Amino acid sequence: MAYSTEQYQANKEHIKAAQTRYYQLTREARLSYQKGYQYSADQKYKNDGYLSILTTRIAF
Repeated sequence: MAYSTEQYQANKEHIKAAQTRYYQLTREARLSYQKGYQYSADQKYKNDGYLSILTTRIAF
């Protein structure tokens, strides 16, 4: 069964719209995950710095 040009174009637009919706949904999830990861990495860095300050004070 062959597609007519109208059917092909309609299917193409339908698929593109679905991909755009999916991308927008996953984009929000990716950004929130990335922000959470960045926050936890910053906290780890701050905690490591704090612990190193404590250990140097104990050593002296």
